[in-house]
Amino acid sequence: MGRKRLTEFFPFLLPLRRKQKIACFYWKMDHDHQRYATTQSAERLPYIQFECTQGLINPDSGYDIQYQYNKVHNLKIVSRRMHQLVLRPQETFSFWKLARGADRQTPYRPGLGLHDGKIVPVHGGGLCFMSELLYWMVLHTPLTVVEKHPHLVISLPPNPNASMPAGIDATIQEGWSDLKFRNDTDQTWQLILELSDTEIHAQMLCSEPPALDYQVSGSPLRYVRRHGKIWRHQTIQRTPIRRADRQKLPTEWLYESVSRIDYPLPPDTIIEEEEKRSSR
Repeated sequence: MGRKRLTEFFPFLLPLRRKQKIACFYWKMDHDHQRYATTQSAERLPYIQFECTQGLINPDSGYDIQYQYNKVHNLKIVSRRMHQLVLRPQETFSFWKLARGADRQTPYRPGLGLHDGKIVPVHGGGLCFMSELLYWMVLHTPLTVVEKHPHLVISLPPNPNASMPAGIDATIQEGWSDLKFRNDTDQTWQLILELSDTEIHAQMLCSEPPALDYQVSGSPLRYVRRHGKIWRHQTIQRTPIRRADRQKLPTEWLYESVSRIDYPLPPDTIIEEEEKRSSR
């Protein structure tokens, strides 16, 4: 058994520790010599690299639907900091650099989030939907992913109104994990986020005609029982397609998404049993 943390002996120190962690998080960003994108422009760039529409309300969450409406409220607040954002060459997008303090004038509402291994209402819950959408969009561009973190545990069923593969997973937690991507191209990019009460329409615009499209897909989901827990596996791959002649280029294997599932699966779900390694 590992040594207990100080905050386990003195829980009242947790808020102070969290503030310290967040302060250090932003201090590091202020001194890491990166140029972070902060400019928003109402004048839109002329070319569309990628666009998509995703449903925001998950009717299958298993919790009070009000938390879904609260999530939409929270997403509208944070999207104001990112809508029409311009990403110039060598600039870096940081979710938290933009989202920091976004709720000072209009407070977030309680949304569903994971805390101490349990799904509970948390302040600003649901923002991970935005980070996952942004990650999905970036995979359809030549932009460079700098930082991305998966959920180790998936506690809510997938949203039937969102069309992203299950393995498109990018969690964010202020002070601990961020989503960052950098513009290593020689052109300018712009993010467009338009939300209604039920869906979001997102675009990634660019200053020059795109040479490539990107087809991003996930393999069929696999469920494996390991040490009494169920794990979901999905491989994410990407195929570049030349716009000039629609010729497909070699497919890139991006990563394998592996997360523990912490919600009931449908009874007809096929679950593989992990083979036990024989001891010698």
